[in-house]
Amino acid sequence: DRFEYYIGKAVEDNVRICISDRMLWNDRRKEFAANMAAQHENIVTHTKGLGFGMGDDYEEGVEQFVEAVENMEDGLYTYTVHPIIETDSIKVIIPRWQQRVNEANLLLDPRAKAVVEKCGVEMVGWKDV
Repeated sequence: DRFEYYIGKAVEDNVRICISDRMLWNDRRKEFAANMAAQHENIVTHTKGLGFGMGDDYEEGVEQFVEAVENMEDGLYTYTVHPIIETDSIKVIIPRWQQRVNEANLLLDPRAKAVVEKCGVEMVGWKDV
């Protein structure tokens, strides 16, 4: 499970990790995170995380992302995206298609890139962790 690896790697590297409620979506994850947090002070559970989720309003989402990044404390966070390209087929298949299109656009938005650079955030993928 990538979740367990992610937490284990943070412990191994002595990095503060912020586990948002969004990551604790099943009992197994909740129990694992609680046990690890009880053993390691660098693990913080039930955080707001980035406190951000892209909705249907793109401009509002960009503003929330910028604010969330500007207010992050040091640590390892996750931000999961499901980027897609808008097509007629996608609109039929995926009920939340607009949010996913917005996620894809956010990754390319110069405002998002600027705040990430300004705040010294290092963006990595699962394999990099």
